[in-house]
Amino acid sequence: MAERLNRDILYSAIKKRWEKYNPMNSGVTFYKCKTDKMNSETREKYYLADVNDNFCYEMSSNLEEKFGGANEINGKMRALYSSSAMTYNIFTSKKISSDKVKVIKSVDGLESNIIYNLRFEEPLPALSTHAKLDACIESEDKSTIVFFEMKMREWLIGGPSSLPKTYMDANIPSQIKGLFEKYIKIKKENNKPVTIENDEKFKCSNDYFDVFQIIKHVLGIYNAIQNEKFPKGKKIRLVIGYWTIPDDLFDDKNPKQNKQKVKYGNIKKQMEAEIEDFIKNFNGIKKELFKEYDFKIERMTVKDIVDCLDKTEEEEEYLKRYI
Repeated sequence: MAERLNRDILYSAIKKRWEKYNPMNSGVTFYKCKTDKMNSETREKYYLADVNDNFCYEMSSNLEEKFGGANEINGKMRALYSSSAMTYNIFTSKKISSDKVKVIKSVDGLESNIIYNLRFEEPLPALSTHAKLDACIESEDKSTIVFFEMKMREWLIGGPSSLPKTYMDANIPSQIKGLFEKYIKIKKENNKPVTIENDEKFKCSNDYFDVFQIIKHVLGIYNAIQNEKFPKGKKIRLVIGYWTIPDDLFDDKNPKQNKQKVKYGNIKKQMEAEIEDFIKNFNGIKKELFKEYDFKIERMTVKDIVDCLDKTEEEEEYLKRYI
């Protein structure tokens, strides 16, 4: 059985850090639950009554629709541990404008002192629907595009998603289908796939890294290329972005919190190993599918990403809630 962090201890620590770095938290109110399917106690502790109290800047109505409209805005984006809210806060800046970012630190695929156009919830065609990437930045000359799939606490308290059988029955490249197959969990007693939800989905063999989601994004990028969305020679990056727990989030003197800190170290090590294993397997098929493109998949922590972006002093202070 894979280790998981204690949800209540983790959420409580996230809230304390948010209180520390949110200078206006004294007037903030939390969600008051009357009738709701979700756990009312969790909402009343960690869901903000006004979703904009969870943002560095108030979100425009156009962006609200991008993020899923009222259901998303009135739901999980209110949570202090929301990955969607974290993504919005990381990439939104008024240093230049709200729809552009400036990279100030070079990493592979991102050149310094370059301004990129910013888009959220970027849709790419997977099967009959679109797989949406959390954020996307594209150079103004269109030569480079970087997609980000961002996770906050999901990998620490829950398992990876399952794979609908429709993907294995679909007419998709054999190389991508082979990637899916590598991560389908197999029963030791009969060497058959482990299925869930009335045998409609395959269970993932990973403990932490949501590999099926990323392979769907690879398929989306492949399909976008087939649809001539990207010109040949374009530099494409897919970044697996993940939140790591700041060193001082847990109190070492508190036995329960210290236990979670040790457990976190084990989970992080395993999750990063799972990502590296996937990147290695992807690199094995990359030339066959993307030979005319400079396409790489990389992993970056939230801190790594924030360090690359040009921010105001106020924004840097606000983002300490995550780093």
